[in-house]
Amino acid sequence: MNNMEEEQAKKKFLMKVIIIAIMVLIFVFWFMNIKNVFRSNIAADNGKSLEAFKKTTSDFNATIDKLGQNLDNLQTSKDQTASSSLVKDFINETNKFASSTSTSTSNMATSSPINSASASSSASTSPNKINSSCPAYIDCMPTIGVAKPCQIPVGCEGITQIAY
Repeated sequence: MNNMEEEQAKKKFLMKVIIIAIMVLIFVFWFMNIKNVFRSNIAADNGKSLEAFKKTTSDFNATIDKLGQNLDNLQTSKDQTASSSLVKDFINETNKFASSTSTSTSNMATSSPINSASASSSASTSPNKINSSCPAYIDCMPTIGVAKPCQIPVGCEGITQIAY
């Protein structure tokens, strides 16, 4: 058994040496070839790369200038859009809708059958205390067994909160 382990160790060592030797050969050939790559590019260039670099630089600068102009135009158009009549009309319509819904909800609160008996007393109290029999919160934590109802009672919408 000891002999087999020695053979395995020799094989592993030999494999490591061969892999390292192949890696060194690849690196040497790559290093020898890289100087020829640069030499052939420089010889074939004849000043064309400098012209191409200048053209690319001028194109890049022109693109950056156009981008700056477009950003300035975008900022001015954004300022103009904020003051346009379309936006003003939209804001006015939204305000009208918001005021009409608040009026209708206050009318519904005073005409509900629960509060019709105490309509005169609710006008003098705060709007949050419409129904004094409303709980402060409803416990809706998940439980094992029967599920609890997690609905706010009618008339307690502004008073009762759901706790999870």
